[in-house]
Amino acid sequence: MLSLLREGFWRDIGLLVLTGIVVGALLASGAARISDTYFGTTVDGIIGRFGEYDLIVHVREEFKEQAGREISRIIQAEYPGARVEPSVSVAGRANFLIALPDKMRTQRNLEALSRAFWNIPGASGSTFIIEPRAVVSGVEPGAASFLMDQINKIDGVRFCFRDGASIGVVTWSLEDLPKVTAEIRGLLHRYRILDLRLPMGQEFADAPAVGAELVETLRRHSHGLVKDITSYGRNSDLKDLMATLAEMKKFLQYYAAKATITTGQGVTLKPGDTVILRSHGTASELEVEIREVNGSRATGMVIAGDVQEAVNSPSFAVYGTGDRKDARLGTATVTSERQRLTEAVNQGIALVKELEVTASHGADALSGARRTIEMYDDVLSQLVAAQRALETFRDGIVGGRPPGKEPARDKDLLKDRLDRAVGIVERFASSLETLDFLDRQLSEFIPQEPGPGLSRNASALVRALTAWRDRARSLSRSLGAVSDLAETGALPGVVSGVLDATNRLLVELQNADIGSLKQSLDRMSSDLNKLRELDTSAMLSQLESIKKSLPNIRDEQVGHSVKLIESYMGGQVIPGERIGILIGPEIRERDALMAAREATRGFDVAVNLVPPGMLEPGLRSEVYRVMKEARSAIATLVALVFAFLSLFIDHSSIASSIRCFGRGRKRPWRLQLEPALYMTGTGAILTSGIYLVSGTRFSWITPYQMAALGGLMGLMLSAISHRINPVNAGEVEACEAIGMPYSSIMREIIIPDARPGILQLINRVNVRYSGRPRENHAVSLNRAGGSRWPRVQQAGQAGGGSRGIAG
Repeated sequence: MLSLLREGFWRDIGLLVLTGIVVGALLASGAARISDTYFGTTVDGIIGRFGEYDLIVHVREEFKEQAGREISRIIQAEYPGARVEPSVSVAGRANFLIALPDKMRTQRNLEALSRAFWNIPGASGSTFIIEPRAVVSGVEPGAASFLMDQINKIDGVRFCFRDGASIGVVTWSLEDLPKVTAEIRGLLHRYRILDLRLPMGQEFADAPAVGAELVETLRRHSHGLVKDITSYGRNSDLKDLMATLAEMKKFLQYYAAKATITTGQGVTLKPGDTVILRSHGTASELEVEIREVNGSRATGMVIAGDVQEAVNSPSFAVYGTGDRKDARLGTATVTSERQRLTEAVNQGIALVKELEVTASHGADALSGARRTIEMYDDVLSQLVAAQRALETFRDGIVGGRPPGKEPARDKDLLKDRLDRAVGIVERFASSLETLDFLDRQLSEFIPQEPGPGLSRNASALVRALTAWRDRARSLSRSLGAVSDLAETGALPGVVSGVLDATNRLLVELQNADIGSLKQSLDRMSSDLNKLRELDTSAMLSQLESIKKSLPNIRDEQVGHSVKLIESYMGGQVIPGERIGILIGPEIRERDALMAAREATRGFDVAVNLVPPGMLEPGLRSEVYRVMKEARSAIATLVALVFAFLSLFIDHSSIASSIRCFGRGRKRPWRLQLEPALYMTGTGAILTSGIYLVSGTRFSWITPYQMAALGGLMGLMLSAISHRINPVNAGEVEACEAIGMPYSSIMREIIIPDARPGILQLINRVNVRYSGRPRENHAVSLNRAGGSRWPRVQQAGQAGGGSRGIAG
């Protein structure tokens, strides 16, 4: 290889490499320019030309027509002279471009412009694309006004406007943008925010007081800018939300249908497992998520299935899911607090309605019972009269008066006395029964004081009155058949029985505690008055409202809601409390940090100095950056492909020749090493040269990495170069035998027979025997050289049939 270079062939190689670099650079630059043109046209079609539009309004594609009409109406009403143009739809979002007249491009109009489209159908936000513009992002709300005032003082700034947590800075011209950007960068570097943060979940006892103390401490160190920009209470909103969600979770968990599972022997469940509950009485299945496990008992929440039928089923069979599908795991019972509460409210409504009826009808019943009990003396007198009539009638029978011959006067008198006594006793007993029933009803609504109560006093008396009434009524009906009773001899016994019952009843009545009954009447009257004082209509209305306000959702929806709240709360992090102080360049960093630690002594607080914002490119600049990356990638790929083709077509023939030259004199390892070194070095120079000359730059690849890629391609191609461009070993040996230089062999024999490429083009000027057939080149050269023809001819005949060499 060195002999070939010493003979001047390095010029041919250098010219080939230089030509390859130039052609490759032109191709890479051309590909980059074509991509620039294509992508630039595409971007202009999406977001318009530079400075043409000010805002992109994003809407869901299905609302494109309605949103377009609403946007046009708003523009005509509030921004006369503005234009609306529909743009392409991207990722299911339709886009509308808004262009304001130049005179309307002000801070107030731009800040109101995006808010004007919040309520359009399918609204999905908006993006400012006004140019020329710089964007300061990550601005603290408390520092925004100060930064805007400072930026507005910069020469070349037209105005600033707020865009969420960012500040848009519009310049008068594109030429002003670099200068304004540099000024803003310096401004953000001079001013800093002293940021104090507590660990997650912790907070200051009095954060405003800590902030005020820190401001005073900093002002003692310097007279520069010190401003508390903390948004107190902002973090507490998130805490309040999380606390509300936690309470809502408890509320829903109470309503959720629960399953109590008893597992079989050897069965293990853990929280988060899912099981299936099946009942023999119903066809439905319940899906339950295990929440707690305690030994062989587990508690779960129903997340799928109808619980309406399940609560009436005594037990369920528990089956597994997944790997344990259809395997019986145990038994379970299901309870639904939601259904229990619904039933309780329904029973409460029925009870209040019954209370209304008791209060309205109880007073009348109590008044009638009071009048009847006040007839106590009349009852006694009627019973005494009946007693005397019975005694007179009995004495007549016992005294020997013939049956059926008794005076009608005695019989009629007895019947009259009995009927009167039966009537008044019946009314008296009925009143006592009414009082007893009313007392039991009142005891359900109003707690009673300990004591015998009305029921014990009245029950025995009612039984005695009822028994006497039945016997007296039977005797009264039998008086019409006295002669029949007399003939059978039963009349004295019947009369004596009624007389004995009358005597016992009189004893019962005389022993009855009528005073206690009257006291019970007074108490019952007081209880009824209490019931009438209750606003039962309001109670009924409230119960109806409670019934309507109960969650009208299925048990499985309750379970899904609980899981949704848990997933949100599990992924939500409540940051620790934060205090931010904006400080000027006059305050040294060391003084600021010392003051912060002094003001927060006793707190585990992290103290940092951060910039008040970050300067970032606008949307169009970001799009152009992506386009630049794309064009660089395309140019780099073109450069690599061209370098590969150049190595494959042109340089592989040189590598094959190097492997062939001096085969008999070289060691085998040199036959492999020299082509590999040549192809590796050439590939590295070629790819890095194209990369540098074309001017394309790719963000993630450097010239050194490009050279490494080229060298790797050359190394791989060197191993198969003799197959890509084979060299006739016989001709080379013949030329070597006649003393022909290696450079001449390359130019006259090898290159003309190689694959057509750049190497053949630049070698045409060196070919002396271009018109002769290829197989006569060695003979012609031999004749020109003179005396060694026989040896060359023999060598040519010996190797002429070969088209390649053994590698």
